[in-house]
Amino acid sequence: MKPRPLSPSSLKLYMQCPWQYFLRYEKGVRAPATEAMLVGQLFHAACERLVTDPEAYERGAVDFVQLTDNFTKYSRPIADKAEEMFVSFVPTLKQFLSEREIVGIEKDVTLVGEINEDGSARFTCMLPNDATRWLRMQSKAGKTNVVGIRGIFDLVVIDDAGVVEVVDYKTGQWTQNYQELKKDWQAKIYAIIAAELYGDYVITYHYIQGTPVSLSLSPSELNEARLALLSWYRRIVEDEFPAKETGWWCKFCPIYTDCKHGVCQRGLDFTA
Repeated sequence: MKPRPLSPSSLKLYMQCPWQYFLRYEKGVRAPATEAMLVGQLFHAACERLVTDPEAYERGAVDFVQLTDNFTKYSRPIADKAEEMFVSFVPTLKQFLSEREIVGIEKDVTLVGEINEDGSARFTCMLPNDATRWLRMQSKAGKTNVVGIRGIFDLVVIDDAGVVEVVDYKTGQWTQNYQELKKDWQAKIYAIIAAELYGDYVITYHYIQGTPVSLSLSPSELNEARLALLSWYRRIVEDEFPAKETGWWCKFCPIYTDCKHGVCQRGLDFTA
């Protein structure tokens, strides 16, 4: 498969089912967006508006149906759910911002580079398309220790001590504790990027329906994460796309009713 930078969502999809990853990123087959995904998209757009204009909601300048360019896909019930969630979060976000300086909003970062045997790395920032071209050139040259990663940070702030905090809003009901967050690959990729860009950093998951959880990885943990990331990346580049036999991920597969691996032909019910 042609090399491309790995995002947290693409790596998680590969871990869930390599065959689904192949369909999504090589064949361009997308599964329909769920209601939870649409609510989350509107919530994130509203938070971005609030960060850039703190009084926008009070002025009635936030229309939850027209927060994005493609607002026709959002129904009134979805917009209402997003607004209810956002209203409850506004005081928390305002208090959070009053104690920190904003560094970036929806910050899109792509890194490419070589990972050494000890897990240390030399990364360079590139635009996504340039990074893809660079990775493909390295692949043609036979390089096997290169990797590309991409992260889009919801919010980046800095506190009085000079520590940079990368914030990710989480709108779902599922939450993680500190130990679980250390195993989360979105947090790991964000930590790799943040350590490269900022030095002193912390990654915070702002659970809208729970307590925020923060972490930073030690140098040895970063090395371990980079080596594991390289291993996953190699599998993708080397066209390893076996389908997993069964699991909850199957009902999110865009072609599960016609799966060539025969999962659905065994009478499994993925409609619930």
